[in-house]
Amino acid sequence: MAAALAATTGGRHPRRVGLLALRTLTAYAGYLAVQRLGATVVPLHPGFPPPRTAATAKAAALDCVLADPGHAGVELPVPVLAADVTAPGHDPEDAPDPDGARDREDARGHAGPDDICYILFTSGSTGTPKGVPIRHRNVSAYLDHVTARYGIGVGDRLSQTFDLTFDLSVFDLFAAWSSGATVVVPDRADLLAPRFVARERITHWFSVPSVISLARRLRGLAPGSMPTLRWSLFCGEPLTTDQAATWQAAAPDSVLENLYGPTELTLSCTQYRLPATPADPLPANGTVRSAGCTPVWNSSSWTTTAAPPTRASCAYGASSVSRAISTPPTTPAASCGTSPATTGPPPSTPPTAPATGSGTAPATGCVPLRAA
Repeated sequence: MAAALAATTGGRHPRRVGLLALRTLTAYAGYLAVQRLGATVVPLHPGFPPPRTAATAKAAALDCVLADPGHAGVELPVPVLAADVTAPGHDPEDAPDPDGARDREDARGHAGPDDICYILFTSGSTGTPKGVPIRHRNVSAYLDHVTARYGIGVGDRLSQTFDLTFDLSVFDLFAAWSSGATVVVPDRADLLAPRFVARERITHWFSVPSVISLARRLRGLAPGSMPTLRWSLFCGEPLTTDQAATWQAAAPDSVLENLYGPTELTLSCTQYRLPATPADPLPANGTVRSAGCTPVWNSSSWTTTAAPPTRASCAYGASSVSRAISTPPTTPAASCGTSPATTGPPPSTPPTAPATGSGTAPATGCVPLRAA
């Protein structure tokens, strides 16, 4: 597939490749093929309006797009390669190769730590969608943390519930690919029933919390119904204490964590581990506690506290931090109170947060969860 992509762009290695696919084998093989070429992946959602997809392709400066066959008909300003790795007789060797790219020794590309691994575009709910470029060093720092923290390795089986345009999908895919674990993809019906977890012997579950409510509504979360789970991770929405208790009863041998983090901080930057027995008073609003701002994985972070009831503000300096948001990808913008990336220990003195007119610490939009 990598050779076919190179052939699509005239035998040269593409710099940026759009991936117009859902959670299919073609999508996963395509993701790896683009990485093999040393190029940047830009996930595109087949369900988005074609004009938006075309605008994203232009803003991201794509060289070509790899698409599931059912979605290859969209009109885009770049060449589109349709591929289906599940089709009988499918063979990448059958793809056009006018310049002999397939037979050259340099078919494998080379990407360095500062090269861009993938670009994810925001929803555009507050304006024009913007691309967030995440570099290989950002992903590597994140993987160093999560693979060790969650004990991911050969024999583990990770759920994959997120579309590729949702940054949380990176955890499932890259954590499995980097550790020898297995990615198991549920269909829509499986997303609502713990029998998928039991049937597929899932060890690590990751989804938005609303999945719990849907499964419970369908009476699919009986106590002890998910005995294989060791880790249950939730992110992307508020997790209520009621949801957490219901899930914990269904997966009694699982450790449950609530994660938070914007795309610019490579998925998640803080985590709160639900204790086996409640040790603290439950929050009045019924959500799983979020308090404090504690350093995680190869990062330095500082909390600037403010007098109640003003929320705290958190500044980050980390190798998991994306330095810019862009559309097109050359336009810089600040991201969430971050300080310059670093791989060393945190400085002895935290950065000073900019003052506000009221004399209180500013709210940056980074609302941290307490790390266990």
